[in-house]
Amino acid sequence: MLHEERTANILINKAGGNAGPDANGYRVALPSAWMKALGISEGSRTVTLQFDGESITIRRPAVSDYDDFLANARSSAHALLILYYYDGNKLCTKICADQTTHQLAIENEVSSPLSTAFGVQAHMGRSANLLERPLCAAGAGRFEILPV
Repeated sequence: MLHEERTANILINKAGGNAGPDANGYRVALPSAWMKALGISEGSRTVTLQFDGESITIRRPAVSDYDDFLANARSSAHALLILYYYDGNKLCTKICADQTTHQLAIENEVSSPLSTAFGVQAHMGRSANLLERPLCAAGAGRFEILPV
C-alpha cells in the first residue's frame, strides 16, 4: 500500500450563518491525485471523517452490501481475505476482510445468531479486532478460507 505524506496549511475563516461571534471554519486543500484515487468527483463526493484524538482520517463510506463491497475491493485490486463459516455443511456466514483499507464486510446466510460466525446479524465497515472474537457456536462450525 502506498503511503504518501504532505505538509499543508489549515485555512481558517470566520464562520458565517448562525455561528457564534468567535466561531471559525477550518479547511484544508487536498491533492487532486489523492482525491482521484479515492474516487472523489463532482457527482460522488461524500466521505467519512474519523477523529481519534490525534489524527483525522478521510475515507469513502463503507459499502453496505456485501457483494458491492467485494466487487469494489476486487476492482481496486485490494488484498482480500475471504472466509466462509459453515455449521456442518450449511454455509452460515460470508466474511470479506479488505487488508488494504482495513474494512470488513459480513453477510449472514442464516437468521439464527447462534449459527453465525460472531453471533451478530450484520456488520460492515472498519473493525480492528472483530476477527479475534470467539465463535458463538463454541467451535461447532468451521471456517473455510477461499482463494481470492
